[in-house]
Amino acid sequence: MKDAKAAEKKETKIIPSKFIQIENLQANFSKLMLEELIKSYPGVEGIVEADGPNAKAIIEFNSPDSAKFAVMGLNRFKVDSSGRELKVDFIQWKE
Repeated sequence: MKDAKAAEKKETKIIPSKFIQIENLQANFSKLMLEELIKSYPGVEGIVEADGPNAKAIIEFNSPDSAKFAVMGLNRFKVDSSGRELKVDFIQWKE
């Protein structure tokens, strides 16, 4: 039974979308800090949601390819001197 579940997890692929979710931000992050973090990635359409208390944000890009570039660059990015790393991945978002 465990082998079947493990195989199912391996087959599950995250479908790239033009939306990414950034988690593990600093609890007191501001929209300005978030804009500075993403400004070097082409195709940013805007910040859809920024939830300071939960330390996460959702960013919209103009294409899945642009979002993929940001996921590759930001995932595991160290955000502070303690070694905290961002967790970044695609999400499906209803506009």
